[in-house]
Amino acid sequence: LLVRIGADDSNYYTVEYRDRSLYDQGIPQNTVLVHNVRAGTSYLITASSGPQRLVGSVTSFALGSRTFTLRVNSFATAGYTANVTIDY
Repeated sequence: LLVRIGADDSNYYTVEYRDRSLYDQGIPQNTVLVHNVRAGTSYLITASSGPQRLVGSVTSFALGSRTFTLRVNSFATAGYTANVTIDY
């Protein structure tokens, strides 16, 4: 699951839910990843704890003259579902 944030094709963010199954069965846990795409190149955004955004995390990101905040609320115990809130 992926959502794009930002209308400028040369600078935007993607927020992606990665479930520990199929191709991602090797990752340690379900997680949300954030990438910043600038001039066609995608950069994984990391924090002091690594790239993962886990349940309970709240992170703000600058995008042009605005800021958006990502809150990871929950992951489903079965299925491919993440509950996140994005305030932009």
